[in-house]
Amino acid sequence: MTRKIYCAAATAVVSLVLCTQALGVVLPGIAGNVHDQSGAGLSGQIVQLYFDNGDGIFDPLFDSQFGGDVVTGADGGYAFQNIQMGKYFVRTGDSVSGLLDPGSPTLMIDDFFQKRSVTADPIGPISTSSLAVPASEVLGGERDLYVELISGIGDVELRVNPFGENVLQFDTSSGVNGRGVVTWDGVDNSGSLKPAMGLGGFDLTNSGQNEAFILKVGMDATGIGESMILRIYDDSMGKYSDLAIPFVVSGGRATEMVVASFDDFVGEVKPSKIDALQLILGQGTKSIDAQVDYVGVIGMSHQDFEVTAIPEPSSMALAVLGFGGILLRRRRR
Repeated sequence: MTRKIYCAAATAVVSLVLCTQALGVVLPGIAGNVHDQSGAGLSGQIVQLYFDNGDGIFDPLFDSQFGGDVVTGADGGYAFQNIQMGKYFVRTGDSVSGLLDPGSPTLMIDDFFQKRSVTADPIGPISTSSLAVPASEVLGGERDLYVELISGIGDVELRVNPFGENVLQFDTSSGVNGRGVVTWDGVDNSGSLKPAMGLGGFDLTNSGQNEAFILKVGMDATGIGESMILRIYDDSMGKYSDLAIPFVVSGGRATEMVVASFDDFVGEVKPSKIDALQLILGQGTKSIDAQVDYVGVIGMSHQDFEVTAIPEPSSMALAVLGFGGILLRRRRR
């Protein structure tokens, strides 16, 4: 979105500010450009970031400024990096952006809307399912589920949209150790643990625009210390990278946000080229209940401003004005 404002030209040049938050979820941030009507960047423009107080209406008396002022660089660019979860307004001069939500996924991997479930037990220690879903709802147009009973007497379950609630529910019975895997590998009509590598070298980064996964998760107290793994594949099952994400203990409900940087992947595969993606649940803890509300991808949010700069007077114009002032004073004498 581009906002139009009118202001006097300025000459100071500063480029970037870093907003850090010691506690809470850290998001990539908000960036943009301040430019004139020709598209040329304007340096020296003051830009401010405000944290919305929850009413969605900008008011500097009630919305607190987050971090310090930014002054645009030589190309008119500005950036607020590493900001906390929340909604924001950006202001420069007399112009204010609309309400920005930098934690909103730019790419939704899966919001777990389409209902499906699988259960493993001592009679059938492995269970799978494959469900075709519109590609607009699920990455690759298909979600595969796999559960495995590893030890104990009881059930291991993966349920999507149980009770009409859009979450992925992972449960293991008392004393049971099990594993659940969700696979996004394109349309192959198979819930096999071995991915079909059908995403065709998909670029999760969108040419560098996206930089992290964002998930809404929760786990009960028995799972303290438990992690989930996001695994990306390229070409074959033996070529992958892992990103371990700690679960947040929340009483079992998916109420907590987690952001995991692409830079934290361990392995040879890069997020810019993947053929399959897996979410792996159950890393050894028994008797756990966990939820994942959604899996998405985020990057920097963008907000540009178009400014009609008031040109500074030329030296000749200043000389003429000065001479005119002298003549006026002489006449008054």
